[in-house]
Amino acid sequence: MSEMKLVHRVYEGFVDGERFVFSVNAVREVSLREEIRNKERIMKIGRMIFETDDRNKARNYTEKVNGQVIEL
Repeated sequence: MSEMKLVHRVYEGFVDGERFVFSVNAVREVSLREEIRNKERIMKIGRMIFETDDRNKARNYTEKVNGQVIEL
């Protein structure tokens, strides 16, 4: 039986008009979007930059762009 890998997505995010890049796995993304809808998290999600099954690749990209890892 093959192992299922968790998908990680890298998105643009915006808080008060400031752009940042973050990663989120596909399972967590569902609750993140719900938090945004319910105004529990004040941010907007922009375009998806890429998708990967390699968590480190997603995290490293956010660090390269932001100067720090942002994983939600």
